[in-house]
Amino acid sequence: MSTRKNRQNRHLGKEKPAAKEQPVVASSAEYRVRQEAGMPAALPAEAMARYVAIGDSFSEGLMDPGANGRFRGWTDRLAAKFSGIRTQAGLPETQYANLAIRGKLLAPIIEEQLPRALELEPTVVSLVGGGNDLLRPKSTPDRLAALLESGVQQCLQAGAAVILCTSSNAADGGLIEKTRGPNAILNSHIWSIARRYPNVFVIDQWGLAALRTWPAWAADRIHLTPTGHEVLSRGALNALGWEFVPDHERTLGPGEVPIPTDVPVWQAVPEGWAETEPTWQDDLAWVRRDFLPWVGRHLRGRSSGDRISAKRPELLSISAY
Repeated sequence: MSTRKNRQNRHLGKEKPAAKEQPVVASSAEYRVRQEAGMPAALPAEAMARYVAIGDSFSEGLMDPGANGRFRGWTDRLAAKFSGIRTQAGLPETQYANLAIRGKLLAPIIEEQLPRALELEPTVVSLVGGGNDLLRPKSTPDRLAALLESGVQQCLQAGAAVILCTSSNAADGGLIEKTRGPNAILNSHIWSIARRYPNVFVIDQWGLAALRTWPAWAADRIHLTPTGHEVLSRGALNALGWEFVPDHERTLGPGEVPIPTDVPVWQAVPEGWAETEPTWQDDLAWVRRDFLPWVGRHLRGRSSGDRISAKRPELLSISAY
């Protein structure tokens, strides 16, 4: 990916420093550009001005409870890190919107969420979807890749950088392991798309060691825990060419545990996670509580996203934390 050219456009151009009256929120971390051979140019702080996330429950942030009773998730956490980078550079905080809705298939994400996202004139869009499709027998990763590429093209034509994300590696994941092959094919398409276009970045979720452990995943085995979301947000920052450098102990949110920072993010596994395995009682509880209701819902043609609206439909400032 070292052949990628750093194309400048109306959104990725230089931005004037913030006026003195702009509030600067102290972040619990410092950020620096990673300088490693072979990696694409980092997403500049100027391009973090307006971030819009689209997708399904993965980007909505399920199982990561935040303020006011709504979910937070890796996209909120990434947006806050963007604000940390920008305030560190003397720029205004990031404006952030999240249009992702649980249960959505990739076609509605592209056809319904993306046009609205582009109306907000984003400088960067995270476009993550297809996981729900691959749980259905007639879906193919090749068709999903074509949809995903059309979304990437629309974002780039509108002047926005694009963040894509591979699937996790579901080896030893029980029933979910059955999707590993199709997901691996879609992952190959994602990396290929990123090689063909400028300003497209890929989060290597497949390669994050922490997400190969059971404690990274909530009881439903589909969504990340709060710490899992934090790991992914740091992986996203890494994919964008930035390094997360804590300058003091970060205040942990509900359900979070410390993440090692003395190793690269893809190697960082919280203490005790690698040794944790589910019991047969956990498996039985999951089948009764999560799997069977999911089957019943889909047999009735219903979605978990029915009557759910986007949690953050407009661009609003987000503070660094």
